Amino acid sequence: MQYELSFVFVHGLSGWGSYDAAYRKMPYWGMRGGDLMLFLRSHGFSCYAASVAPAGSAWDRACELVCTAHRNACGLWGSAQLDVWSCKVWP
Repeated sequence: MQYELSFVFVHGLSGWGSYDAAYRKMPYWGMRGGDLMLFLRSHGFSCYAASVAPAGSAWDRACELVCTAHRNACGLWGSAQLDVWSCKVWP
């Protein structure tokens, strides 16, 4: 069985991802040498620059990342799944 891997880059505290306006002006991943995501994609890699809250606890940011990734990969994400992960970042 063969798997296709995707790489997800997550910014640090007070950072920004590809869905933030600041990323278009200055990519967080590749500030000095150009957009790393574009470079990796041009070489055949599946990669994403995630956007999570720039502040908050590591737990909240991790929950936001997990829930967003699952919602994007699997469609709708319900409150039952959020309860399983003890995530309280979405109403």
